[in-house]
Amino acid sequence: LVQLQHGRIQVQSIPGAGTSFEIVIPYTVAAAPARNNMIPQIPFKPPPDGIKILVVEDNEINQNLVRHLFTSWNLSFDISSNGKEAIDRLQQHSYNIILMDIQMPEMDGYTAVQVIRQTLRLDTPVIAMTAHAMPGEREKCLSYGMNEYISKPIKQEQLLQLIAQFTGNPDTTLPEQQSSSGRHNHAFRYIDLQYMKEISQGDREYE
Repeated sequence: LVQLQHGRIQVQSIPGAGTSFEIVIPYTVAAAPARNNMIPQIPFKPPPDGIKILVVEDNEINQNLVRHLFTSWNLSFDISSNGKEAIDRLQQHSYNIILMDIQMPEMDGYTAVQVIRQTLRLDTPVIAMTAHAMPGEREKCLSYGMNEYISKPIKQEQLLQLIAQFTGNPDTTLPEQQSSSGRHNHAFRYIDLQYMKEISQGDREYE
């Protein structure tokens, strides 16, 4: 594969220490995509009082993302790092909606939702979160007892609409506003920070 791309590969191996491979492929850096200055500003119209969300996610970056969004939307939430922790928490607390990652240590999302439906006998809406946006993935999630599916990286508009849908607040609006000039002053040349900017909405501490 390396040779087909006009590259070179070499190996260095030291017994008892390890092996390293070096691959050089003459790729060129793509031109930067065209940008517009419209960054969604999403004022969340809160669901009825008392709504509480359980987030089941093992990745720390995704935990921070959800924490940032839900705090800015004034939503009450708890975070569990795997399915087993979520089951333990559900035995002690009640929630209006559950965001469930699929791949997690100790107990994955598919197993956890089966326990929620079959053992705990809960009909709490469960939204699957997965990076595997493959054909049939949504159908698989629904067949295990989940109510809906959202792919990663999470789009806040879609997440907001799903929360609204399953908590009785479907009329949430998502207006777009012009971003403030100079708010984001990043000097990176090849790293695309657009997604982070959309999520942060100007919160430099989160960025």
